[in-house]
Amino acid sequence: GVAVAHAGVASLAQVMAPVLDVSAGTAALQFASFSFDASVLDVVTVLGAGGTLVIADDEQRRDMAALSRLVRDANVQVASVVPSL
Repeated sequence: GVAVAHAGVASLAQVMAPVLDVSAGTAALQFASFSFDASVLDVVTVLGAGGTLVIADDEQRRDMAALSRLVRDANVQVASVVPSL
């Protein structure tokens, strides 16, 4: 791991919110495991903008029908996922 100042994470959230089209009230899918460093981008950007983080569980990550239901039922508007998905 690395030590980084909190200001860097706050700046990341501020810069990326318009790029990811995230604002207050936006529901965004959290697909990546929290053990993956890339998940920080989704978490800080969505929550920093006042959005809702919709977290996919292990079953939903493996079963596309279950993931589709989650996206529909939670009215997910934004998702950062791997290209193969």
